[in-house]
Amino acid sequence: MAPLAVMVKTLTSALNNRERGIALLEAAMALALVSLITAATYSIFSQSAASTARSEAKLQALTQVETALEMASTPAFLERTLAEGQASLEGEGWRVRGDVYDEDDRSGPLALVRLRASAGPENAPTVELETLRALPK
Repeated sequence: MAPLAVMVKTLTSALNNRERGIALLEAAMALALVSLITAATYSIFSQSAASTARSEAKLQALTQVETALEMASTPAFLERTLAEGQASLEGEGWRVRGDVYDEDDRSGPLALVRLRASAGPENAPTVELETLRALPK
């Protein structure tokens, strides 16, 4: 019986060593899988953060453009534009240009002034708006 017991012990020991190797391989595979999932999640979050930053910059530029158009819609600026043919206003990150809109050379009682405003951060797309304002000739 002694040789049989030694053989069983040897087989059991060999199986335990193989199981330890398989467990190590399983742990390495699990670690690799967790790493891939973490990398994908980080990528998604970083893209989302960049998209949010771009949206916030565009919203801020749009607010600046709307404010600039309101400042250029004052009677003083519109009358100066009409008298000089063109005028402009500039501020930090924004610009408004006004010119007389005379497409068909209409001779009605109203003059049209075209206002073009643009704003945006440096090295980024700008927001541009254009509108017409009417005032008596």
